[in-house]
Amino acid sequence: MQTVNLSTSSGNKSSVLISSHLSDLTRLFNELRQSGRRVVAVTDIVVNEIYGQYFDCEKILIHADEQHKTVDEAVRIVHELLAINAGKELFLIGIGGGITTDICGFVASIFKRGVDFAFIPTTLLAMVDASVGGKNGVNCAHFKNMLGVIRQPQWIYVNPFFLKTLPDRQFRCGIAEMLKMFIIAEDNYRNAVSLFTDKSLAEIMDDEETKHRFILLIQSAIQIKCRFVMEDEFDTGNRRLLNLGHTFAHALEHCTSELFHGEAVAIGMILSAKLAQSPCVSVLKEDFIKCGLPIGIPSHLDKKKFLDAIWQDKKNEGETITCVLLHDIKNVSVSTLDTDTLYKIL
Repeated sequence: MQTVNLSTSSGNKSSVLISSHLSDLTRLFNELRQSGRRVVAVTDIVVNEIYGQYFDCEKILIHADEQHKTVDEAVRIVHELLAINAGKELFLIGIGGGITTDICGFVASIFKRGVDFAFIPTTLLAMVDASVGGKNGVNCAHFKNMLGVIRQPQWIYVNPFFLKTLPDRQFRCGIAEMLKMFIIAEDNYRNAVSLFTDKSLAEIMDDEETKHRFILLIQSAIQIKCRFVMEDEFDTGNRRLLNLGHTFAHALEHCTSELFHGEAVAIGMILSAKLAQSPCVSVLKEDFIKCGLPIGIPSHLDKKKFLDAIWQDKKNEGETITCVLLHDIKNVSVSTLDTDTLYKIL
């Protein structure tokens, strides 16, 4: 088992445990019980049907979709915890994709002023991004993650075993977030594009050498995320670079129901490169297409509605829009823009 430790300047700590052995997971559950913790999992109904047998604990089931990622759902979970007389000895574990880990972390942060929690991500996107870094939130008024906290899980258990039933489209969403990490900070971008070009998840997992490369890329993406979080836990400095593509992505998700988050991030990165008048726009488009990702906004998108949604982004300040520009591979920056500049690229 490989461990990536996260320790912030504020004293908060977390560990990402990367393992190919389910025995490591069994050990984690046993250690919790032996320490007197009451373990309750918040998990997606679909994930529980497939993998529930591997998690020997009490469970609260949720519908893991954006429509249920709300304060009302968080309150429902709190009511279930109260109904089973959960106390401060509670240890919550979010098992599922990014929506599940977000909701679980949010509930753990507010229940009885905070209880310990951990994550077991079961999608690629959650493994490399959503579960790492301590951002836990819910949607409000159909806007993404408008309510939330930054609080680190005790640990995150990452095992590719749980990817074996992941739908291909969700797999591609995780690829988008991985490419984002490598564009920002690493030399692994070309390696990742090479690995993911014209390959299904099954093809990657069925070949031992390719699977090993895949796991190393997962570990590399996690290390990048942890590095930024340790430097800037509360998102006031360089961690904002990890929002590459997300200003546009969240607005796209608000305006249309046809895009998944990772798909919207891919489109958002292309728009960020166009805004920066980057020489790598055409290369990025070719690479994203090879990896099965979309590169253009839907033709029917209402531009005014899209711009209005961008204005509602939680990162904006005053009369300007805060956006991460993609100048080139390993060259991104946080900039402020006006509406006219944005409208020209749509």
